[in-house]
Amino acid sequence: MVVTRIGNGSISDAHTGCMPEIKPPNGKPPERFRRHGYTAVPVLNENEQYVGSVTEGDFLRHLLSSGSLDPKLQERCRIGVIVRKDFCPALPIDVGYSEMIAAVLNQNYVPIVDGRNTLCGILTRRGVICYLDELVNAGKSRKE
Repeated sequence: MVVTRIGNGSISDAHTGCMPEIKPPNGKPPERFRRHGYTAVPVLNENEQYVGSVTEGDFLRHLLSSGSLDPKLQERCRIGVIVRKDFCPALPIDVGYSEMIAAVLNQNYVPIVDGRNTLCGILTRRGVICYLDELVNAGKSRKE
């Protein structure tokens, strides 16, 4: 998972398991989307707090609205200008089952945050479906 940080305003990324680790900027975010196959990634501030998410479409809209395709100019863009704070809202770590299901129905991934709004993990729609499938199959094997 690629996590984009906006701490000092520059664009950087980290690969995350449970807690992200800071890595220096390398490459352009749209290239990272293409290389990793992501359509959206979470954005964190310098305190590891979830700020919002950014999508491929957000970068495209920014390119179109800036009026310039100059890569050097685009690299100086601050990710905070592009991120949508209302896209993929986070859920608290102690979220209830029905609220979690409702969020997964509307979002491909749901950021999970603790009481300080620090990113703890990502809940994916695929992960929930696979988990529910395992439960159903486990129940079937017990009945047989």
